[in-house]
Amino acid sequence: MRSLLSAVNTTITIVIAVIALHISIPALAQSLLTQWKDVRPFWEESLQVGDGQKVRQAAEALLKKPDVIIAQSNYNELHAKVAILGIAARGAVLEGDWLGAVSLLEQAASISQTNYTAASETLLELRRQHEAKILEWKELMQPQEERLRWLKDQPGLRSEQIEQQAQVEYFIVEHKNAVSNSEQAIKDIDEVLFVLKTEYETCAKSLLEWSDFILKEGMDIRELGSPQKYVTEKLAQVKGDGNRTSFECISYARRLLKLDPTNQSCQQFLTTHLSKVKKTEPPAKSK
Repeated sequence: MRSLLSAVNTTITIVIAVIALHISIPALAQSLLTQWKDVRPFWEESLQVGDGQKVRQAAEALLKKPDVIIAQSNYNELHAKVAILGIAARGAVLEGDWLGAVSLLEQAASISQTNYTAASETLLELRRQHEAKILEWKELMQPQEERLRWLKDQPGLRSEQIEQQAQVEYFIVEHKNAVSNSEQAIKDIDEVLFVLKTEYETCAKSLLEWSDFILKEGMDIRELGSPQKYVTEKLAQVKGDGNRTSFECISYARRLLKLDPTNQSCQQFLTTHLSKVKKTEPPAKSK
């Protein structure tokens, strides 16, 4: 369970890393990204105090807003969508709806795969163009650099040679700047593609692990003979593990209550951990 929750959180971290990159995209295409960056701190605070349902509902509502239109070529916007699906999945886990979390992770995995494939085609072509330009500019600079060295070696320069030297120096500086900018662009592209690929792999891994986990849960229930027996046994295991976080304890308690709503020990366990996180709730912030 702990590794699965970590996988979900890792997905969110990866997405934020991509959002931080500065690659030029149309300003009007930033709507979803901007909204996500605005609401994320508040949603994270809600998760900390156990309010998974609130976060999930808000995240899904944001994605359904009529003004949210995402171009398939806008990888930053698609990353924002993956991030929102990821935090919605965390909310679903926290409210005990683990099948719902799997469904959300399926969407995130599909989008991240499509996004990586499409961005690779576009950005790799752009990368090749930058590499070609770097070679072209370096070839153009070579004779000019030789000309500049020759001019500097002369004991005295005529006025037209002084003017020529200034022009050559300006030419070299401008082309060096162009080379530097393209080299930085290549680094940015490589970083974007690395993060996109990592996110896709992380989403796919998280989805697989959660799917397997749900299957194992069903098998365990059948093996024990009833959901009630499974809940009693699993609750004892969770209580016995003192290293579990409040997020994990609340998630498990709600999940087990979905399987056996009549289990009073499970209800008390949930109430206890909700009280703990509510006591540490951060002060309300004005938005």
